Amino acid sequence: MTPNRHYGCALVQADNRFDLERTANQGDAGDLFGALFAPAFGPGTAPASPWRGGAASGLKITSISAPRSP
Repeated sequence: MTPNRHYGCALVQADNRFDLERTANQGDAGDLFGALFAPAFGPGTAPASPWRGGAASGLKITSISAPRSP
């Protein structure tokens, strides 16, 4: 995503690689938040949670549990 080209709504991937947007794959294990890999999402994480323009959104999600098998 760029300042001139962006989604109105995006699925944030925990691995911060933007594979879905780049059509690199259809999703992988690194995309899931939770447990040891990415237990939180907020201003101090990568990916972070700012608004599209870069301003702080105030969004902070913590204690994300491990993904479950379907």
